[in-house]
Amino acid sequence: MYPVIGGSGNRVSIAGAPRTSFDRYAVKTLWVATDPADERILVRVSAPEGQTPEPGFLRGSVLTEDGLPTQLRLGPDGSLRFGGGPMPEGWRAWSSATMVPGSGCYAFQIDAEGRTDTVVFEVTD
Repeated sequence: MYPVIGGSGNRVSIAGAPRTSFDRYAVKTLWVATDPADERILVRVSAPEGQTPEPGFLRGSVLTEDGLPTQLRLGPDGSLRFGGGPMPEGWRAWSSATMVPGSGCYAFQIDAEGRTDTVVFEVTD
């Protein structure tokens, strides 16, 4: 599973990114997987301890007090189609947005069957 966010390396800029009704910046995120087609994936995003407000996702589950989804569940049902057809065999992709309150370091925790991966990224102004 790979998150694809605009920027260079693991750094993305929120300069010009829209503020949402959750008072956070929406950073477009494409999720790409080469996992088996029936596998379910759970993604969470976190910030350093004590940072508020919390980061989250545009759509998802497990809501914060202000209604922001903090978990993103990906599975075979929501995989994107490209060029009018399905993804190439063995590949899946999902479109989403990661909601961040501002610049700083964040981490995605990606849980799939039998494994957990962590991807750290930096958001700059």
